[in-house]
Amino acid sequence: MPSKSQGDDSTKVVLIVVGSVVGVCFLLALACGGIFFLTTYVFVKTAEKTIDKFSEEVEKSRHGLEASSAAEAFLMDLSINQLPRAYQNTTRDYQGRHTQENFRAYVDEHPLLKKNGNFRQVQMPIPPVVDDRVTVRFTLNGNQATTVTLDMLKENGRWKVDEVVAP
Repeated sequence: MPSKSQGDDSTKVVLIVVGSVVGVCFLLALACGGIFFLTTYVFVKTAEKTIDKFSEEVEKSRHGLEASSAAEAFLMDLSINQLPRAYQNTTRDYQGRHTQENFRAYVDEHPLLKKNGNFRQVQMPIPPVVDDRVTVRFTLNGNQATTVTLDMLKENGRWKVDEVVAP
């Protein structure tokens, strides 16, 4: 029969082995949990940055579409000889540089602006809006040689024409 001290020694060895295995398992679980947390954290932060960047791009595109629509409405007003309404859709700065009579004379000098027809935006996608400004270009009646350039500026929450350059 084994002596009492041999039994105590073997119990200690078993406890040390079991404690070591449990400790290693605990450390492995802790390490795996840390790796999982870190990976998830990095993934979530990357996804948040991507979503924020995408949201900014969508917002810029929306502004660009609004500016493009306002530019097209301006050209439509010119083509149906609604010059006073078109002039109202220019910026205060434009109106300070050009009187309504000068505006009418400019349009008269460029008869393609008054020709009723279709307008097609030249550059797609729409150029980015920077500081509430964007330049849009349209061909008039499908002719590449008749590209009109409109500098658009957001003024008091509305897109308005700040400059017109016609062939």
